[in-house]
Amino acid sequence: MTTSSAFTAAFFLLLSGCTFFPDPNRTALKERQSYAKRIAALQAEPGLTDDERSTLDQLSSVVSTGQRFNGTQADGILYAIRHSLDTRSVLSAGAQLEKSRKEKYLSKHPHTPSATRELITRGKVAVGMTAAEAVASWGEPISRTRAQGSGEQWVYRGNTFLYLDSGKVVSIQTLRRGN
Repeated sequence: MTTSSAFTAAFFLLLSGCTFFPDPNRTALKERQSYAKRIAALQAEPGLTDDERSTLDQLSSVVSTGQRFNGTQADGILYAIRHSLDTRSVLSAGAQLEKSRKEKYLSKHPHTPSATRELITRGKVAVGMTAAEAVASWGEPISRTRAQGSGEQWVYRGNTFLYLDSGKVVSIQTLRRGN
């Protein structure tokens, strides 16, 4: 396409009512509408803290009144609030699973000694617990390694190790960083 034909095409688009260049006012309006939708969606989420709700209200006010705002900062705020909600949701779901695991074990084993029941409820493991009691308290280990004879090493997050012999916890070790 030659330069003169490009100008002719642009002129034709202009005369036909099409805009060759985006209308900045129209673009800004669409951007504001997009932010307003994202803000409204977050405001409808259950579990917002008072600070998050206040921040969203302020951002909504800025967007709806046509004040100038930094889109990158607005994106950062919206992302941070969404991430915070998602993290709380995941943590809550994990806590529910943990509680369910402990309750299920304790209901199936009503004759578990009261001291051991208390440890499981609090998420603690002690020497002398059975392997099943340790799993009820801490969940499944990341890995299990069998040693000679009847010994096992269980690895948990946070550099924590359980050592078992004949199905009973005989030692608990947590390595600190730098050890």
